[in-house]
Amino acid sequence: MKNAKEFRRNNAPTAIGWPYMAAGDFLMDMQDLFYARQEKFFPERVSREYAKADDDAAYHARVVMKNLPEQFHYNLMKLRDSYNTREAIVKDISYRQGFSDGVRFILQALVAGAQ
Repeated sequence: MKNAKEFRRNNAPTAIGWPYMAAGDFLMDMQDLFYARQEKFFPERVSREYAKADDDAAYHARVVMKNLPEQFHYNLMKLRDSYNTREAIVKDISYRQGFSDGVRFILQALVAGAQ
């Protein structure tokens, strides 16, 4: 019987070897897959609306920065950093929920098919 590593072409996570993995290895591979996919997601590449909103936000930030007295620049940059952090956290939460929902759907389909 083959082990999961024999099914891999490289070190990337792969669903091909999952049936041959122990539970812990499966969970680690799923986590690796999750993070590998999430790191490759760029909303501005898949959504014109997001790209436009991002451009608008950058434009308005430049206008405000240009017209704001210099003593407030640091606070504005910290505010922008906080908003970016919040957006990244929401993205992470949404991606995790969607990923979890997808895995649950697949597992339910497999269980229902086996009965």
